[in-house]
Amino acid sequence: MRRRGERVFKEIFHGEETMTDSVNSENGTIVRLELLSFFHANPHTADTLEGLASRLGRSQKLVKVAVGKLVELGILGRHGNGVMACYRLIRPGS
Repeated sequence: MRRRGERVFKEIFHGEETMTDSVNSENGTIVRLELLSFFHANPHTADTLEGLASRLGRSQKLVKVAVGKLVELGILGRHGNGVMACYRLIRPGS
């Protein structure tokens, strides 16, 4: 379990970004941290990209990239498709 945790930590903070601009890369890391903080405080919440962007005061483009990385890492789950897809925290052991 520890190795997976270390890998996830490295991916969250040092993972490759889909945006090449260093400012956007830093913003991506910040948005991932904001999402983690939001879902930690609201573990039963499920919301769309639009809703999450609104809650964080961020662009949907940045939130989409950050959410995609967290889904890839198995931290967030996705339910549905397109603009109505909802994202929620995946609780360990569930």
